[in-house]
Amino acid sequence: MALLRDGGARQVGGYELGSGRDDASPAVMNQVGPNGAPMAYVPPPRPPVPLLRRRGVIVGAVAALCVIVVAALAAVIVLRPQHTSGVLDGGGTPSEAALPSYAIADERTLDPPETLNALTFSPDGKLLATGSGYSRNTQLWDVDTGEQVAELKGTSPCAQEFSPDGKLLATGGCAGEETGVQLWDVRTEDKIATITKNDSEDLAFSPDGKTLATIGNNPHDGLRLWEVSTGDEIMHLDMEDAIDFTFSPDSATFAVTPSRADLDDPFRAELWDMRSGDKISSFTVNGGTVTYSPDGKTLITASCGGTVSRWEVRTGDKVDSHRLVDCFDLSFSSDSKVLAIVNLEFEEPPGTTLWSVETGDRLLTLSTQEAYHVAFSTTGKAVAVNTSLEANTHDEIVLWRLK
Repeated sequence: MALLRDGGARQVGGYELGSGRDDASPAVMNQVGPNGAPMAYVPPPRPPVPLLRRRGVIVGAVAALCVIVVAALAAVIVLRPQHTSGVLDGGGTPSEAALPSYAIADERTLDPPETLNALTFSPDGKLLATGSGYSRNTQLWDVDTGEQVAELKGTSPCAQEFSPDGKLLATGGCAGEETGVQLWDVRTEDKIATITKNDSEDLAFSPDGKTLATIGNNPHDGLRLWEVSTGDEIMHLDMEDAIDFTFSPDSATFAVTPSRADLDDPFRAELWDMRSGDKISSFTVNGGTVTYSPDGKTLITASCGGTVSRWEVRTGDKVDSHRLVDCFDLSFSSDSKVLAIVNLEFEEPPGTTLWSVETGDRLLTLSTQEAYHVAFSTTGKAVAVNTSLEANTHDEIVLWRLK
């Protein structure tokens, strides 16, 4: 039987007629076909590789490829910089900056004239403002020396806040004092403006220093925003009360945690747009005290029920949550990575402690003495608390400088 192959050459059995191959062996070249024509030897076709053998080859190749890929990944992991702290940033990825470790550099005691309602550090950490609703005065203390350097009279502060440049101090009067919200020149100690005659239990400047937010002491005072340069009201959120609020780092939005109608109700955070005055979003959170991460991507909430949580601003999803300890008062560090907590004698543990927001670990115990208010300096280098002496008629301020 003859078959066409390679342009029409005829093949019979294992021989090709008239191939004329130059590489054929002499024995093959001497072969003669049935018609006397020379024939070249063509090896018969290879038998097909068994199916199991082909699968074995494929599996072996895949296995070899996997080994190469795993080895490459291992090399990447070894060479990649490791994040020893495991700190999560706003996007939920490891942060390059490790959590700071804290130790006490020194401790000093300040002697204010009476019981206090407010403690506030200046932005540069050099001054500590203490306020009393009893004397209606605010004292300014030098953090380095522990000496009182100034007194602002007639403030009656339940709340106080330095402007971002440290030149102004806003004070909010306690309920019934009718001192309202006042602006003071820190350098000259002069009152330069009364923003509102309504007393305020909480105050905050926007990071750009252009807006002052106040929470009123009376029902339905709600949250109000004021233009610092003119004293004009620019926004009013008509809510019965608010627990806390904070501005985003770019001053474009702010977060507020409204009061709960019932203690069994969950806490809720509302995000608002500064320019339009519109509510952006609202979601359930684990605490009433609220602050932003420095990049503005994460909202951190804490409660004196002992829970600190982080939330993704864009979605409202929880990043993580940690159970710490019950507390009487708390204060975030400026980078929102550390929480200072104070407790009374009947709470466990009493005293002043620092906690990691990221891991929930206790970083440092500053004191085991009960305290009522706590302030964390914006530089992260000092913590101040006040404790009551002489049957609650006199306070003592304990100031720790950290290293």
